[in-house]
Amino acid sequence: MNKKPAILFVLHTVEWNSKERSLLKDALLANQAGFEVYILTNANNFLTKIALVNSLTVLPMSTSILNKFSDFHFLINAKKILKEYKISIVHCYDFHFVVSLSIQMRKLKEISLVITHDHNIDLPLKSFIYRPFFSRIEALIISNRVILSDALGNLGISAWKIKYLGMGIKPKFEETTEMKHLEEDHFKKYQNFFLAGTYISPEISQIDEIAFLFYALKSINTKNPGGVNSKLVLISESNFNEMKIFQELKNLIQELSLQDEVVFVTASEVEMILERLSVWISHTEQEFIEDFTVLGLIHHLPVLVPKNLATMELFREYQGIGEAYSKKDARDLRFHWEKILMANSVYREKVRLYKFFIEREHAFEPYKQGLTEIYQKLLERRQRLMQKTQ
Repeated sequence: MNKKPAILFVLHTVEWNSKERSLLKDALLANQAGFEVYILTNANNFLTKIALVNSLTVLPMSTSILNKFSDFHFLINAKKILKEYKISIVHCYDFHFVVSLSIQMRKLKEISLVITHDHNIDLPLKSFIYRPFFSRIEALIISNRVILSDALGNLGISAWKIKYLGMGIKPKFEETTEMKHLEEDHFKKYQNFFLAGTYISPEISQIDEIAFLFYALKSINTKNPGGVNSKLVLISESNFNEMKIFQELKNLIQELSLQDEVVFVTASEVEMILERLSVWISHTEQEFIEDFTVLGLIHHLPVLVPKNLATMELFREYQGIGEAYSKKDARDLRFHWEKILMANSVYREKVRLYKFFIEREHAFEPYKQGLTEIYQKLLERRQRLMQKTQ
């Protein structure tokens, strides 16, 4: 029997992007705050691997489609898991499970439901037929301000339940022994190049997700603006030769004759590379703003990001800190890449100007405090509710 209150973190994923890193961060914070932590996710994904390294308990997920007319998924055995592990709070990172969780938690009044949402609210979710299920949500955590008004106006959730906490970024500036080795192996010899860095997820499965980066690199080096050559620095925590797309990636690089213009860097912390770069390129379509993009800005690094509601709002508020390109458009990426290359010092000065405000909005300590308070208040509210019903 658990003496500590237990939280079940839920995410159906075969990716390793900002959402997955956010779940891991929240789980570690909950663990530090004295909660018993369980993570319900797909077996053998990268999130499972990292969670086990951090001594967190992972439960394998089984799902099925709720029905053929809906994108919602049914979470098999959720009710059994909630009872067996005496869960007090369910923290889910996918709206597609809200219907299933609401149904299975209908009679479990002692359990609270928390949702973290970080991207545009799909049109089906705005339908009135789902509002009874959404009423089961007791806290909706938003990580992008641009969807705050959408959540307030379209989901039928009370405003006091919706919390904006930022992304909870915790920068590290200390130099490590690993970074010194990387400096010797890579960056000392590249001081005269324009270094464009991007993150490659260990879970990436389609070369099409990043192929346009290499076509843009080929194009900009063919043009050679300002007489400066660019190098594309691919960064990951995993060995590239273990990735599913590695052979396809090698073939593409050879086909475009980019063997000397692409740099592979394996590092335990992506952040340690940022200060050696000239620009950060985000390429993930499934998230509004990548956490590494915010981290890059905190390290005075201009950013190149896919064009969406959140990135356009970011550049409207903090003008001149980077450029937005059309998704997977190599020509448009090359155009904006060249703009930053030709005026890098100007962009860097703008980033320095706005760094304080960006760092404050996405700071780790307020995020930690806000998340812990949400968990504690939900526990207290549930305890009062249970006392009234006894």
